[in-house]
Amino acid sequence: MGSTNQRSTTHVTVDYDTIRPLSQDSRIFDAVYTINRHAKRFDRNAEEAYHDGDGLTARLQSVRKTALYRVKTIAIHRLVKAAPQSTRITCHELNGSREMYCFDFQAGYSFHQPTAAIDDALLEDAGIADETVEPISFKRTTNTTDCPQELAVALQRLYECGIDANEQLDTESVLDWDEKIRHSTAFDCLETA
Repeated sequence: MGSTNQRSTTHVTVDYDTIRPLSQDSRIFDAVYTINRHAKRFDRNAEEAYHDGDGLTARLQSVRKTALYRVKTIAIHRLVKAAPQSTRITCHELNGSREMYCFDFQAGYSFHQPTAAIDDALLEDAGIADETVEPISFKRTTNTTDCPQELAVALQRLYECGIDANEQLDTESVLDWDEKIRHSTAFDCLETA
């Protein structure tokens, strides 16, 4: 697959030179869009659970969020590799705080990625010479009702392309301290795949 998990950071390390290209197909773009939206929802749910004192839910949601963002990073590297010269990459400063690369694909899809998550070889292959940072206002949405696919369908579609979200989990389970029971963090739809 060409990726190596580094569990000490949020981002997965992707070796752009060794990964396989991923077809720039609308079903794949829809899958990446769907997992990105669900990752944002997991992030919001984790934060809310933490503030409500529900540590178990906060940990479960946080682990799944990180895994989905890692899947997104791998998918974007592989999508760019399929057509590096036709992918427009700009650097955005979101809401005055975070610098992110914005990947605009010819199919009309765009995705942001933290600059630290992108392999320099991808930028070289895409011919990025000017990294002018463009400030933009960005409203993050966690609504998943308008996603083009169900999360299980999106995860299965990417799994079929060699990107397994369960391989990106920091841990296979989290402990419910009160009940002394471990709860699986796995995406159930992939356990039988």
